[in-house]
Amino acid sequence: MRIARFSLNDKPRYAFVQQDPADGKDYLIELDGYPFGAAPVKPTGERYALDADGLRLLAPVIPSKVYGLAKNYEAHAQFMHESGHSEIAHAPEDMVIFSKPSTSVIGPDDPIVIPSYSNDMNFEPEVAVIMGRIAKNVPVEKAMDYVLGFTCVNDVTLRDLQGLDPMWTRAKGFDTSCPLGPWIQTELDWKDAKISFTLNGIVFVLLGTQLPRAMQTTWSNVAISNWTLLIYVLTISLILIAVRFVWVLLMERVHHRHVAKRNEKAAKEKNIAPEPRKSLAHDVHSAAIMTLGGPKGTVTLAVILTIPQAIAQRQLILFLACGVIVVTLLLATFMVPILAPQKKRDNTEQLERDVQANLDILRVVIEELSARQTPETRAATQIVVRQYNDRIKRIKELNGIEDEPNMKLRLRTLAWEREFARNLIDADEVDRFAGYQYLMRLARMEELIMHQHSMRANLRQHFVRWRTFGRRSLQEIVHKVPGAELSETTQATRALQIKCYEHVVDKLHEELAGNSPANAEDISKLLIEYQRLLRTLRAAAPSITKFTTTQDKSADVERLGLEIELEQIQTHYDDGELSRVAAKRLRENVNLMQMDLEDNV
Repeated sequence: MRIARFSLNDKPRYAFVQQDPADGKDYLIELDGYPFGAAPVKPTGERYALDADGLRLLAPVIPSKVYGLAKNYEAHAQFMHESGHSEIAHAPEDMVIFSKPSTSVIGPDDPIVIPSYSNDMNFEPEVAVIMGRIAKNVPVEKAMDYVLGFTCVNDVTLRDLQGLDPMWTRAKGFDTSCPLGPWIQTELDWKDAKISFTLNGIVFVLLGTQLPRAMQTTWSNVAISNWTLLIYVLTISLILIAVRFVWVLLMERVHHRHVAKRNEKAAKEKNIAPEPRKSLAHDVHSAAIMTLGGPKGTVTLAVILTIPQAIAQRQLILFLACGVIVVTLLLATFMVPILAPQKKRDNTEQLERDVQANLDILRVVIEELSARQTPETRAATQIVVRQYNDRIKRIKELNGIEDEPNMKLRLRTLAWEREFARNLIDADEVDRFAGYQYLMRLARMEELIMHQHSMRANLRQHFVRWRTFGRRSLQEIVHKVPGAELSETTQATRALQIKCYEHVVDKLHEELAGNSPANAEDISKLLIEYQRLLRTLRAAAPSITKFTTTQDKSADVERLGLEIELEQIQTHYDDGELSRVAAKRLRENVNLMQMDLEDNV
């Protein structure tokens, strides 16, 4: 079985990877939950191709820590010794263990950012072992019982810093130094596994293998000077770029002319002013960007490599092709950012975006936990959701964000109660006296909430209040039996409250799962409030056994919430809604909370 984690439409998801026998391609079969938890998951019915628009493979797991083994095979130990990075020429008898932080983990296709303080970066494709359960002091013969599966990992190392730090913290722990993926393979013969590695795409691999050989033969050929070779490369590159530019510019002009005519015709029919046509300068600028940012020579190099060895000038042709590709790559790398620079945001705007992204992350966690709760974990989920609401409140207080009560949502819940109570009264399912007494209470609560509303709303509330009071008085005169105990009315009111609160809890769950205009923390706060009132009305004080069980379940729910939070941090960072510094800080905070949780457990 293969398990993948991917992002689509700004939301991380999990999937099984399956091969379609019809076309032999791999597809992602989306799952409805977190596949590594206790709750079972099942396919949603959605299937995505790996090259689907907007789909991006993420690291299949977000580990709390990454451990690695150094110099664990003879050839690598000899390489480290010969390159001057180690005094030991053979693999040591005892394991050399190092670690990488979770902030170093990225997806299989994410870029590796080389720190400015290093000039010697080295990459090592290796097999990563994914642990499936928490383990400690496991015997060798039982080790594989705790392994979930395997995936690929790139152990990126800064060789020039490795000798400076005994713990290799900077050398192996910098951001983006641990690409993982593309997915977890649960059934793998790791003893016979083969690893393939691609650096910056297939073009660079082919260039790295073919260019030095072509240069060695052609560059040292005395029959043609090196300056002539450079002139040939630049001339061919110029011709290629010019032809591509002219073609793109022509297509741009034809397309914009067609669009302009269509817009002018539509504007004439609607008797409005048409949109202005694109200028020639705009089309030239757009064509230049598309020309330099277009194909980089993959097809060209593939075709050149098919030239038979018998062709006398094969090495020269290959050298010229590689040279042209290098020139176009350099132009794309340095010229496109100049022609299409990215707009820089000021620090204030970025800080506001980071705070808002942090709030959104916590809201998503609340929504996910509420959606996944079961009757058995409801009390534990409420405890964890209350903690996330407290965190949201602290963030708002620290950043001066006013937290005004959601009056509209509160009034809607009261309206749900009132409508449900009236339906019960009309159907004679509750005591009428208790029912009208309850409606009076709801009317007073609405008056308190709407103290600043319009005169029309106040008049309407007074009308409802007096109508309810009249019906209540009539019921008291006609139906109230003399001598009846007060406890009967109290019990009837209590039963009505329980029914109304249960109805509101169901409605709030629907709001939390749907597209409600209210914030998730507002809905969850109100939901917890009603659930707490329900518990008070229903049962006596809980036993110590029940309290302990709830605490144990809340640890599991909190662990799940932290995992969802890590996923959301990575997603918001991938989508550009969270800066690198903020994402790193948030990940470190979550990792600390995970460590604290495990220590407490």
